[in-house]
Amino acid sequence: MIISTLTSKGQTTIPKSVRDALHLNTNDKIAYELHDDKFIIYPLSGDITSLRGALKVSERPMDFKAIRKKVMNARSPMTAARGNCK
Repeated sequence: MIISTLTSKGQTTIPKSVRDALHLNTNDKIAYELHDDKFIIYPLSGDITSLRGALKVSERPMDFKAIRKKVMNARSPMTAARGNCK
């Protein structure tokens, strides 16, 4: 069992053996997940840009004007007929 001490500010040092096992480096992010009465600690890898291309889309997104016109038509045919959607 590996033990570390909690400071008065709620901080602790992750022991070197744990950092090495998790391949943690300076400024890496770690996540804490509660399971029953225990926490699981694991490293978060990458950033939001690493998710690019992870989801496949079936079609290209519509432009904003087309989306707005579609919403306005669905909300009220009279509103769209008045020409508020250009």
